[in-house]
Amino acid sequence: MASLKNLRAIVEKQQLKHIYPGHGPVITNKAVDKIDEYLRHRSERELQILATLRADAWLSSCELVCKVYGSQLSFIIKISALLNLTHHLHKLQREGKVEAAYPALWKIQAK
Repeated sequence: MASLKNLRAIVEKQQLKHIYPGHGPVITNKAVDKIDEYLRHRSERELQILATLRADAWLSSCELVCKVYGSQLSFIIKISALLNLTHHLHKLQREGKVEAAYPALWKIQAK
């Protein structure tokens, strides 16, 4: 999220029209709009993670992947989803919204 916000500031300040993502096609028009789309998507995913954790006491990262992304993912997509979800969880942990227990069990942070 922070890197997307930084990228958005650079693109807006320099009025860039094109961006070159790490995968997928080159963004050739309205780069700021695409970055905003990514930011919205990431925010929605975080809300989905928090809602899922509110429904259960403790969930492993793998259980969260199945509940958030669905259980019908191929192995390679599931691994990618797990990496993405883990980044979200660590961000939410830094913000005091979730807590973790070894090994990779998560729940909503107790207030």
